[in-house]
Amino acid sequence: ATPIPRTMMLTMLGDISVSTIKKKPFNTNIKTILKNDKNLNEVLLFLKTKIFKKQKIFWVCPKIEDENSDNNSNVEERFSYLKKTFNNIAVLHGKMKSEEKLEVLESFRQGNINLLVSTVVIEVGIDIPDANIIVIDNADRFGLAQIHQLRGRVGRGEIEGICILLYKDTLSEVALQRLSIMKKSQNGFEIAEKDLEMRGSGQIMGTKQYG
Repeated sequence: ATPIPRTMMLTMLGDISVSTIKKKPFNTNIKTILKNDKNLNEVLLFLKTKIFKKQKIFWVCPKIEDENSDNNSNVEERFSYLKKTFNNIAVLHGKMKSEEKLEVLESFRQGNINLLVSTVVIEVGIDIPDANIIVIDNADRFGLAQIHQLRGRVGRGEIEGICILLYKDTLSEVALQRLSIMKKSQNGFEIAEKDLEMRGSGQIMGTKQYG
């Protein structure tokens, strides 16, 4: 896990106990790749080869739906786009009933589904060792701690995990720098420190970077 900047500051200013666990419960690595979504067809071709090898894929979007979106970056639009290319594909998000979510996850676990288009509901508590690839859509719309948590869903088995961070041409220099941190490091503490340096700790009395 990776603390957000506000939490890091609270550990320094507040009476908070800190526990540090540096050893992962699994030994495989996760390769992180930055991809402009202009190269989306290249990404889809790569995913096809992995599915052919019986590997499973998470595809995470920042929102369930977005009325103002025209870039296929939310779950509903991305699912409609991807199902033209992939057969065994399903959706998972927080508006679904608990029974539906469990059914979809079990189908994914069993291999009846090999591509799961989801929101961040998979961020924690999901352990599917043969899900080796995660694509994070519009990655700059996620916090670094959140990306690190999502990335931890893959590489939990015997095969190296792969995390693909999709971004758009409109990406700012600062956003690209933040994504580059994710590419270079798998150390949650290091990522959190960089995040604190770049974004600051937020307001002590206020809502900036609250949460």
